[in-house]
Amino acid sequence: WQSVGKLKKPIVLLIGGATGVGKSTVATILATRLNITRVASSDAIREVMRATVSDKLIRPIRGSSYNAYQNLTLPPVGVNPVILGFREQVMAVIVGVEAIIKRSIEEKHDIIIEGAHIVPGYMEIEKYNSKAIIQEIVITVPDLQVHKEHFSKRTIETQGSRPMHKYIKHLDKIHMIQKYIEKLAKERSIPLINNYSLDNTVSEVLQLLFDRVREEFSRIRS
Repeated sequence: WQSVGKLKKPIVLLIGGATGVGKSTVATILATRLNITRVASSDAIREVMRATVSDKLIRPIRGSSYNAYQNLTLPPVGVNPVILGFREQVMAVIVGVEAIIKRSIEEKHDIIIEGAHIVPGYMEIEKYNSKAIIQEIVITVPDLQVHKEHFSKRTIETQGSRPMHKYIKHLDKIHMIQKYIEKLAKERSIPLINNYSLDNTVSEVLQLLFDRVREEFSRIRS
C-alpha cells in the first residue's frame, strides 16, 4: 500500500448501499487503516446543495433517500414512486459527488465517498480511469432482522440523535431501494458485499483495493 504513491494516481473509493447498511462505519475504518484523510458523505453533499440552492429548483433533494418520492413534481405513471423519487434524488446529488471526485483527481488526493446516492450506473467514472484508481463497491444487508439491529446500534452510537424508529417504519421502502441498487450492481459487475461482520466487510474491501493496485502495477510493467 505504501508503494501506491509511485503510481502518481489518487485512490477514489466509492461505497454505495441503502440506508443503514453500515457504509459510514466501513468508510471510517478504511480511512484509518489506509491513512486516507478525506472522507465524504453523499448526505452531507445533499445538505450543502439544499442550503445553497432554492428548494423550488431542486425539489428531489428534500428529505431522505427513502421518502424522496414525497417531493415528486408530477405523479408517477407506470413506475414505483419510491424508486422514482430515489432516482431523481440520486441524479441531483450525483452532480455534487462528481464535482468532489473531479477535484480530488485534479489535486491528486485519495478520498472515500460513501452514501445511498452512490449508485452503479449513475456516474461515468470510466472517463477518470486514466487519472485515478477508482473502486466502486456496494454494501448490503439482505436479512431484515440484521438490518434492524444496525439501526439499533446506530441509535446508541449517535446518542439518540438518529432514533431507530425513524428508519424502522420505512424499512420496507429502504429494502426496496436496496434491491434496486443490488440489481444495478449485478448488471455492471460491481462488487456486492454482505455486511454481516464488520471485520469481514473491511477485509473484503481491502482485498479488492489491493488487487486493483496490483493490476495497475502489472499494467505499468507490461
